[in-house]
Amino acid sequence: MSETSRTAFGGRRAVPPNNSNAAEDDLPTVELQGVVPRGVNLQEFLNVTSVHLFKERWDTNKVDHHTDKYENNKLIVRRGQSFYVQIDFSRPYDPRRDLFRVEYVIGRYPQENKGTYIPVPIVSELQSGKWGAKIVMR
Repeated sequence: MSETSRTAFGGRRAVPPNNSNAAEDDLPTVELQGVVPRGVNLQEFLNVTSVHLFKERWDTNKVDHHTDKYENNKLIVRRGQSFYVQIDFSRPYDPRRDLFRVEYVIGRYPQENKGTYIPVPIVSELQSGKWGAKIVMR
């Protein structure tokens, strides 16, 4: 008898559990769609052009978190320790005029109450035990 592989969902789950982004090729992005208000210049919007995670074996995140000996090309950091992310924008960032936020999303159906969607506020000082991002250099 041939055995077919089926995904088992525990209990009343209607969606698979969120535990990895490894299978995701298309990352979710938010873009302006549809009607744009009059007087809005799309060139003035702050667009992300690249994100650098310092995940190479010799980079600061790998060395500071003692994960530089792992044979893995992904970012591996330890819980409760800060790490660096460089975000390049389409134009210079102006904190008086620009507003952006960092969000961590795990899996296809992220939810804040399940810990798979984490909005990270931009703060002036990092606090122990709380999510936060601090701008170190512009």
